[in-house]
Amino acid sequence: MLVLTPTRELALQVTTSTDKYGAFMKRVKAVSILGGMPYPKQMQLLAKNPEILVATPGRLIDHMESGKIDFSQLQILVPVSYTHLRAHETGRN
Repeated sequence: MLVLTPTRELALQVTTSTDKYGAFMKRVKAVSILGGMPYPKQMQLLAKNPEILVATPGRLIDHMESGKIDFSQLQILVPVSYTHLRAHETGRN
């Protein structure tokens, strides 16, 4: 699953929430790749083959163009916007 977020902060928030809510699901691992994070660290995270990848567009494109990410088996894409998340938090869905 790919969760695409517009900002680093939102990507980290989504990853943290996924880890929290999925704590009892041992096989579900979420990782973030985003600008400002060293490439070696991102490569370590991607090497773990996470079930959920949370990414910002710029860094995702970098990895796609360099051939480090293959989405040929991608089944679910979740585009997240701050507006949508904020509406959900305030109960205005």
